[in-house]
Amino acid sequence: MGRIDKDTQHRLLTTRLPALPQVLLRLLELCRQEDSGLDDIAKLIGQEPALSAKLLTLACSADRHGRQAPRSLLQALMQLGLDSARTAVIGESIQQVFNGLVGNQEINLGVFWQHSLGAAILAKRLARAAGYPHVEEAYLAGLLHDVGQLAMLATFPSEYHRAFAEGHDDTWLSRWEENVFGFTHAEVGTWLAARWQLDGFLADALLYHHEAAEQVAQAHPLVRIVWLAHVMEHDDQASLPDLLECGEARLSGIRGGVADEVKLAADLLGIRLADPEAQPEAQASLTEEVRGLALIGALRAQAAPAPSGVIERLRSTAHTARILFELGDCLFYQVEGDRLRSVAPWPHLARGEELAIMIGDQGGCIGRAAASGRPESILAAELGANLVDKQLLRLLGQDHVMPALLAIPLGSVPPCPVLVFAARQTVAANLLARPPLLQAFADVAAARLLPSAAQPTAAPGLSDPVRRAVHEASNPLGIIKNYLRILTDELGARSDAGELVQDLALVDAEIDRVSRILRNLVQPDLVAPVGAARPRGSDLNRAVRELLAFCRDTYFIPDGIRVESTLQDGLPAVLADQDSLKQIVLNLLKNGIEALGTAGRIVMSTTGPLPRAGGRFVVLLVSDNGPGLPQDVQAGLFSPVETHKGAEHSGLGLAIVGELVERLGGQIEWHSAASGTAFQIFLPAAPAPGETT
Repeated sequence: MGRIDKDTQHRLLTTRLPALPQVLLRLLELCRQEDSGLDDIAKLIGQEPALSAKLLTLACSADRHGRQAPRSLLQALMQLGLDSARTAVIGESIQQVFNGLVGNQEINLGVFWQHSLGAAILAKRLARAAGYPHVEEAYLAGLLHDVGQLAMLATFPSEYHRAFAEGHDDTWLSRWEENVFGFTHAEVGTWLAARWQLDGFLADALLYHHEAAEQVAQAHPLVRIVWLAHVMEHDDQASLPDLLECGEARLSGIRGGVADEVKLAADLLGIRLADPEAQPEAQASLTEEVRGLALIGALRAQAAPAPSGVIERLRSTAHTARILFELGDCLFYQVEGDRLRSVAPWPHLARGEELAIMIGDQGGCIGRAAASGRPESILAAELGANLVDKQLLRLLGQDHVMPALLAIPLGSVPPCPVLVFAARQTVAANLLARPPLLQAFADVAAARLLPSAAQPTAAPGLSDPVRRAVHEASNPLGIIKNYLRILTDELGARSDAGELVQDLALVDAEIDRVSRILRNLVQPDLVAPVGAARPRGSDLNRAVRELLAFCRDTYFIPDGIRVESTLQDGLPAVLADQDSLKQIVLNLLKNGIEALGTAGRIVMSTTGPLPRAGGRFVVLLVSDNGPGLPQDVQAGLFSPVETHKGAEHSGLGLAIVGELVERLGGQIEWHSAASGTAFQIFLPAAPAPGETT
């Protein structure tokens, strides 16, 4: 892409692409739901080109070098992890509002979104019809094929917005771009794809989607797929060359229902495609959401799950700052007498540890921040910048792109430890102008980096050996999660990897659930007591389906035991979190398996809502045809018991079920005889639309 000059390249790298506020609003809502997973977020981000581009940028950032570039949004999310993905969504929403990217009433992003999503759906269908092995890659290429238009709109707003808003055909638009800028949106999109380290053929698909049919007839299948998807979405009556050798009838069938699918997605997201007033309304709602301190709440929520080890905690903090504020590299300065000495998060910054800084004015920006306890910023070119400031900017390696230092003191009693970042001048000024936001980030960083800043309350009576065991168990879980991500990266190159990647995402989610259970053991403040405010509604059927799929795939269920499920369609949501539901289902399933031994039948069913004393309830029924419960067990069924099942059993399964159901405000009924045992779990149903709790 030699025709794109260096200045434009720099502007493209530092410009945000505008996103639909309706999608950002829905993502913010999803991020607040504790039971949302990577697949939920990937599915929603996969409906918005600008957010997909942002996700790929983060997944391919410099501190994630060595991994294979993602072929799908789910792979990119697996590389980032759930917490980072949620942070990215919230940060992007904040920046879009404060930069005014989604507030331009002259621009209707809905038309662009409609075309991009339609092309993505068509590309996915065409890939399946042609037997192309990377179906999700085709979807991503279709979604991003015109991303260069968004980039040019954001980079050259005064020149580009009228041509974009008037909705000219692509041939006219490309000629106009060529005349005005000397390059086209197809070239810009391809250049960005290369920066995101996407596959070369995907970049080619973005570059050549405006070429003549005969020019792409012998190109890579992905190029032909995107070319066809683009043409089909623009004109559903156009005569098409059979570039994929699918046959005219099959191509015609692929077109069917795409407009309805796009409209359904628009309805679900609240996007009124035909209403020019919808964009400003959604923008106003998004601005209000942001002003509701969503970012500050999210920042404070980041403190609890920080990794162990000062370097890992520092890297996690630096990554949060990069995602939320686009800050550069950092060093962490700790107080030693009258000086500050640094800890470097990455090896290329290690020489910074040789530089001790005086506390006070002699130490420049960092020394003043440590002495006063107030954030400081300085430009290398300012008269007040001393040699220490200039050396640090040169060390951080960003003096040409990020010519400012931002020093953030941690703690409330000077002299304070200091986090110092390289930053763009505008970013540093904006953060200094928003003290509550900067203080929220400082509080999170202090909780992660200062041992005495946040000491969680341990469970009463929990012995030190148990606490140590919980701590040590977290380490192999972290290692397993890292290996899962590596496996996901490696599988991305295989043609048959789609289902395997989905399975790995499910395993990753279960590891997160185990981690939360362990955290709750040593941090009971995170567990809601009986009578506390109930969580939002969760899908019981989803919990049963996901857990049974996981148990079957991992051979948890013996071959001789048949597990059947009858799940009621349209089941109301229940007032419970997804983790608690899965824990209840798993313990009841495990209890049934242990009762049956090597052969038998377990049935799980759901129904509701049923009126009952105390309100409306959804019912989970788990039954088996085993020998029934012994009389001595029935006497204290939901109390911890001494087990005789072997060393791998704790005797706590049903006791945990009883505790969870009580905490959720539910009820349990059970029956046991020689023909088997059945448990009925009554869980409070969430209010129907229009009802109040």
